[in-house]
Amino acid sequence: MGDLFIGDNLEYKFLEQQSDFTIEDPIYQKHQKSEHIEGTEQLISVAPYVDKSSGAWLNLFAFIEQDSESVDIFYTNTSSSPDSETPYFSSVIRLEPNNPQLRCFDLVFVDKSTFIVDCAEVDYVNPMKNYFYIVDAAGNSKISKNDNLRSVVSVIKRQIQLLDNILVRASFEPNGESYLESFTVGKDIITNNLYKFDNEIIGEYLRLEDPNSFNFIFLDFKILYDGDIYILDQNQGVFQVKLRKTYEWQIIKQIKPMEQEALSFDTSIFITDRGTQERYLAMLYKKDIIIYKNLQFYGKIELGSPFTGVTNLKIAGTIIIVNNKGSTIMFSVYDLNLITKVLLEGQELFLYNPYMADMISISRQYAHRYQLSTGYLRLNPLNNPSPQNTYQLQGSDRQNTCTLQIKIQRLLQNDTKIYNLSGQLPQVVSSPSEPFLLEQLVQGPNLKYKQSSQSTVNLQIKQVENSTVSYEGDSKIPTDIIYTDIVFIDENNYYQMYQLKDLKVIINKCTILDGIIKCLSFSQFLAYQQLNYKVFSWWTQEDVIQFGILRNQYQLDIQSIKDNQMYIDYSINFNPVDQSQIITGFILMMSHLFIIQEYAQLLHCYSQLLPYEKKQIIDQTYINGLGLSIKWNPKAIFGNREINPTLIAIHSDNYLIIADYHNSLVILNIIPLQIGSNVYVAIYTDTLYIIQDANLITEYNIQSHNNIFKMKDLPLYNFTITKPLVLDYDLDSGFIFISACCDAKKNEVVLVYVPNVVGHSTLLTVLEGWNQNDKELFLAAGGNETMYIYLNNGVNQKMYKILNKPQLIINADVQNDNYIQNYILKLTVYNVDDKVEFQKNISVINTYSHIKQDLNKLKQQNKLFLQDDLNVTYQLTNEFYQGQVSEIQLQCYSCDKGIDLRNKIHKINNEGDYYPSKMRYSIKITPFLTAIQQSDSILFFDQDGMMVNYVQLLIGSQYTCSQLVKDNSLYYSLCSDGEQQVIHITSCQDYECFPLGIKIVSIYLSVRTIAKIGIVGNSLIILDTNYKDLLSYAGYLVLYQIQISNGEWILSNPLIIDSPYFQTNYYLYLSDFQILISKQQVEIIIADALNGIAILDGVIKDSGTFEIISTHHISLRQYLQTAPLDLVLKSDVLFYGIKIQSASNNGILNVTVISLTQNTGSYGIQILFEKELIKYSLHYILIQYGSWISQNVQVLGNYVTVEYSYENKHFIGVYNTTNIQQQFQNQKSLYKKILIQGGVSLKNQEDLFILLSNEDETKLQIQSDKLYTYELHNNIQLLITDKAYRQFVEFVAINDFEVVKSQYLLDKYYDDDTSNLWWIILLIVLSVVSLLIMGLIWYRRTYYKNTKSYSDYLNEISEEQIN
Repeated sequence: MGDLFIGDNLEYKFLEQQSDFTIEDPIYQKHQKSEHIEGTEQLISVAPYVDKSSGAWLNLFAFIEQDSESVDIFYTNTSSSPDSETPYFSSVIRLEPNNPQLRCFDLVFVDKSTFIVDCAEVDYVNPMKNYFYIVDAAGNSKISKNDNLRSVVSVIKRQIQLLDNILVRASFEPNGESYLESFTVGKDIITNNLYKFDNEIIGEYLRLEDPNSFNFIFLDFKILYDGDIYILDQNQGVFQVKLRKTYEWQIIKQIKPMEQEALSFDTSIFITDRGTQERYLAMLYKKDIIIYKNLQFYGKIELGSPFTGVTNLKIAGTIIIVNNKGSTIMFSVYDLNLITKVLLEGQELFLYNPYMADMISISRQYAHRYQLSTGYLRLNPLNNPSPQNTYQLQGSDRQNTCTLQIKIQRLLQNDTKIYNLSGQLPQVVSSPSEPFLLEQLVQGPNLKYKQSSQSTVNLQIKQVENSTVSYEGDSKIPTDIIYTDIVFIDENNYYQMYQLKDLKVIINKCTILDGIIKCLSFSQFLAYQQLNYKVFSWWTQEDVIQFGILRNQYQLDIQSIKDNQMYIDYSINFNPVDQSQIITGFILMMSHLFIIQEYAQLLHCYSQLLPYEKKQIIDQTYINGLGLSIKWNPKAIFGNREINPTLIAIHSDNYLIIADYHNSLVILNIIPLQIGSNVYVAIYTDTLYIIQDANLITEYNIQSHNNIFKMKDLPLYNFTITKPLVLDYDLDSGFIFISACCDAKKNEVVLVYVPNVVGHSTLLTVLEGWNQNDKELFLAAGGNETMYIYLNNGVNQKMYKILNKPQLIINADVQNDNYIQNYILKLTVYNVDDKVEFQKNISVINTYSHIKQDLNKLKQQNKLFLQDDLNVTYQLTNEFYQGQVSEIQLQCYSCDKGIDLRNKIHKINNEGDYYPSKMRYSIKITPFLTAIQQSDSILFFDQDGMMVNYVQLLIGSQYTCSQLVKDNSLYYSLCSDGEQQVIHITSCQDYECFPLGIKIVSIYLSVRTIAKIGIVGNSLIILDTNYKDLLSYAGYLVLYQIQISNGEWILSNPLIIDSPYFQTNYYLYLSDFQILISKQQVEIIIADALNGIAILDGVIKDSGTFEIISTHHISLRQYLQTAPLDLVLKSDVLFYGIKIQSASNNGILNVTVISLTQNTGSYGIQILFEKELIKYSLHYILIQYGSWISQNVQVLGNYVTVEYSYENKHFIGVYNTTNIQQQFQNQKSLYKKILIQGGVSLKNQEDLFILLSNEDETKLQIQSDKLYTYELHNNIQLLITDKAYRQFVEFVAINDFEVVKSQYLLDKYYDDDTSNLWWIILLIVLSVVSLLIMGLIWYRRTYYKNTKSYSDYLNEISEEQIN
C-alpha cells in the first residue's frame, strides 16, 4: 500500500462492496497462532537459532520462563519453513526445579539443539552466585560457574549474545555500574577472558582527565555477524566496538546524534529489496528516532508526544518497530513515515527477523507470527473472466482522506483480443519528436503497428527489424554449430561465440553501425566438451573477455582473453579418481563462484576474489540443519551476475531453491516443480522466470527478496515449447526468448516475453524461424533497451533487432516557419485476431532543427574572394542559413593552409586548464571578482581570469560541496556526503579567510532534501524539493533566522513557505528561486514546477530581518495557452527553473526572468511591480534544442546558455537576446522566437560546470575533464590568407539532427569600389568573349556532333582541384 498512498498511520478501505481484493493490514497474521505445550507465568527472554555467518533465522526458537517452582526452557522441535509458519513450542526443559533462588536472565543457541542460559542464585542478602547452564534438547545440562566481579546481591539487567565461540555478557547493577565481559565457550565449560568493557575504556576514548569518572549507564547491546559489537550508553550514544583476538576491547567509533538521554537502539545488516546489503542503526529518544545508514546519518523521525515507561526499538527488514506500553508502532526505514500503531494485548516477548519484515510474539499461552509491511492489496484468485469493474480505494489518516480509482478486468489466459488502455496519443510533440511508448495505448499479445493512409503526418514504428550481419576477414557465416552465445560490450559492440561440431570455439567481435552488423574474427580455442549454460559462463570487463570453462571433468579453469592472448587466471581441481567429484555445473557471479557435483550431491561456494577461497559446502546435512524436509540433489544453478549478483536459484530434484548469498546461503523461498521436468531459470531485477519443458512458464515477483511470490503462468497461445529447451534471456532487460512450435506456416518460432507486465501483454512478439526439420535451432540474445537475437539452424542464420518498448516517432514534414503546426495522426494496432484504430489531431512545436542554407546570400552580400598578398577576415554578417545550427564547418583542399572558419562560439584553449577539484557553482562578487565553489574549496578569480585566492574548506573528505552564497563577508557552502547535508560558513575580510564551522542541517531541520540555499538579510532560505522527481512531493521554502556569536551560529524561528501560503486555488510545487534586492525592495522569485512563477514581495528591516509584505503567483501554464498567445505545451511540461536576466528600477521595478522548462522551451517573462500589483507578459521564447531535455540555464547580460542532454550526450546552447523589443504592452504581448547562436557538444560528461564571463568580450567556460574557454561572437568569421588558392569550399551546417552541405566557389575578382575604369575594361572584355563564344558555337554546330554543356564543364571543374 506504500506504493499507492503516502502518509502517517493510514487506514484503508473500499467505498464499495467488492470481492476482487483483500486488504492486508501492516501487521498481518498470516498463520494461525500456536498454543504452547503448557502454560507459563513470567516470561524472561526469547532467542532465535541463527546462521552464524549471516545472522539469518534458521527458524528454531526458544524462550525461558520462570514460575514459583523452576526456570523452564520452551523450544521448537522442528523448524518452520521460510514462508513464515508460526513456531510451535512443543518441548520444555526444567532447570533445577527444586531451587527457588535460581534466577535466569537470558539464553542463546549454541547449535540447533544446545542452549546457554545465564543464571544466578539470588537471595538479595548475600552476593549472587553466577552460573552458565549448557543445556541440550534432551534436558542434559552442565553448569559452569563464573565470578561475581562486584559481589553484588542482584542486577537490574543482564544480557548475553554469542559471537562464534565467544559469549559476551552485559550487566547493569543497582550501584549504577555497567560493564561487559567476554567468555570462551568450550564443550563442557565456559571460561572468563579477564578483560572487560567498562567506564574506564569509554573515559579513555572520550579523553577525560580521569577516565574512571565516566558514568557508564548500559542500556542495550547487539553483536552483528561480521563481529562488530554495538553498545548503547544512555548519555553518550552508541559505541561501535571490536573484541580483539587477545580479548581486549577496542572502540572503533562513537555515534551520538543528540544531546539527550537515549532510550533504546537497534542495528541490523539486511538484504534490501535489490539484494544489496545495508547496515541500518536507529536510536530512540523521547521525541525522536535518529536513523543511520552504513554509519552515516540517514534521517530523523519526529514522534510528537514523548514516550514514557519501558520502551524498546527494533529493526526488522525495512521496518522500525517501537514497543511501548503494549503498543506496537511501526515506521518505514525508506520514507520515515509512521506506518501503523496497534495494541497487541498480552504479548510480552518479541523477536524481529533481521532479513525479513517478520515478527514473532510470545504471550503466556500462545505464539503469534506477523507479516510486517506498509500493507498489501491482494487480488483474490478467480478462474472465470469478468467485465471491467471500477472501485474506489480510500486511505485516511483520520483527518484527511485520499481516494484512488482502481479498474480491474479479468481475462482468460489465452485471450488474444486487443484492449484499450487509459493512455492517449500525444497531443503536442516537438519536431523532431521524442519517441512515444506505444505500450501506453493498448494491451494484447503479439501486437503490430502501422500508419493508416488518412494520416497527414509520417509515422515511424520501431519494434522488430531484420538486421544484416556481414562477416569480414577470417570470419564467416557459422554452420554446423552446436552452441552459441552473445555478450554485449556496449550498445554498439558485442562478442558472439560459436561452438562447432568438432568442439572448436570461435569468438567474433561484432560492431553495429547504422543498423549494419559487421563481424571480425577475434579468437578461437578447443573446448573439452559440448558447451551449455551449465558448464560455460562468460562476460566482459573493459577490453577483456573472461570466462569459466571445464578443462576436464574434474578441473574448472577461469580464463581471460586480452590483446588476442589467452590466459589461465585460476584453476580449481577435484580428485580425478573419485567419480563423485565430477563437476556437473557451475556459475560465476559477481562476488562468488558456485560449483555443483551432482553425483556427490554437493554445492561448493567460493568467494570470487583471486585466489578463490572456499566459503561453504552445502550438502544434505546442512539442509537438514535448516530444518527443511526436502531432498538435496543439486542439478543446476542459475543467477544474473549483472543485475542481481547475490540472488541464486538452485534446481534440486523437484524443487527450486531461491537463496541469497553474501557470506553464507540464506534460503528465501522453496518452489515446487513438476516432477521430472527439465528446468531453466531466468533472473532479472524484479522478476524470475521458471521455464519447464512440460509446457509451463511461470513468473515470480522478486522485487523484495524478502517477499518472493508467484505472479502468473505465462500464456502460450497454442504454441508448444520445444524439447529439449532452446532459449536464452537478456541479462539487462529480462526479456526471454523461447523456441516453440509452430505458426500457421508450420515454422518453428521464437516467443519473446516481457517481464513484469500483465499476462495479457507479456508476449511481445513472435519471431519466425524455419520449417521444422532435422536441423536443431540455436539462439542467443543480448543488448539492453535495444536487443539483438541471433538464430541459427546449422545452415541458415537470422538476426532480429527488437526494442524492449515499441516506439512511435512522429516525423512532421515542417513546411513553413510557423512555431505551431497542426496535423492528423492515424494509427492501426493489430495482431492475428484483432485490430484497433486511433485518430488524433496533434500540434507540432517547430524547434527549427531542419537546416536550410542559401549561399546566394553569401555571394551577393558578403562577396567572399581571394586577394593577392593579403590576409583577410570576413565577417559573415548576413545569415546564409536557417534553423538551429550548432556549428558551421568548412571543408576544402587547403583548409589547413590558408582558409579557416571561426564559429560564433569559438574555443580558444584547445588543451584546457586543469583543476584538481570539480567546479560546482559561481557567484559574481563585484564586476572584477568571481568566487567559484569547488567540491572542497572556494576559488577567487579576478577580471582577467587569474586566481587571486584559494580557501580550503574544513570538511571531511566524504563531503562534496555544490553551491555557494554570500552575505557581506560570509560565504555559505552547501555540502553533502550522499546521506546528510551540511552548511559550511567561511568568513573573509579582503583575501584573508577563516572557517566558522559546519552545521549538520539535515538532522536538526525538518527538511528532506536541501536543494538550494540563499541569504536575504539575516535569513537563511532553504529550498526542500526532490530534483530527481519534482512531483514526488510539493517543494517548499523554509526561512531561518541566523544568529552568529563568537564564531558559533544557530538557526531559529523557521517560517515555512509552502503551497497554502500563497492562497491559490491550485497546488504549487516550488522547485527553484532567485533573490532580487533593488534598493529596499526584495523580490524572491520562485519557480513553481507545476504552474509557473510564485513571488514573495518584501523588505529588509533595519534589524536585518526580512519581512514578507505580499505574495503573487503567475500561472504560466494558463497564460501561455490562452489568447492572444494560444501557444501549446506538452502535457508533462514542468516550469522547474528560474533565472533573473535583468532588472531596472525607475520608481517601478521592471524585471525580466527566464522560466526554464524541461521540454518545451524557455520563456522570457517581463514583470512590472507597481505597488502591490504586478503585470507580466511574454517577452521571448528560447527555442528548445530538438526534443532534448534542458537541465540548467546561465545568464550574463544578453547572453543565455541552456544545457541540454539526451542519453549520454550534452549540448550547451548559446542564445543572444539582444535587440528584443523592450516595450511592455498590457493589451497584447509580443514575443520573439530566439534560436541558438551555436553551442558546444560533449559526450559522456556529467555535472558540467558552465560559467559566462565578460572581460574585454563575453566568454563561455565549461569544465568537463578540464576547464575550456570559448569566445562568443555575433558573427561567423572566415579567415583567408595569401596562401589560399582558387577552389570549391563546402559550408557544412550541423546540429544533432541533420547535416547540410553547400558548395561555394572561392575565386578571385575585384571589388566594385576600386575604379570605374575596371568596369569599362570588363565590359569590353565580356563583349569580345561573347563574340568569340558565338563564333565557337557556330563552328561546333557545323563541324562537331558531340557537344558538352557549360554545366558539364562546371561539374568537371568541381571534381578536380582547381589551381
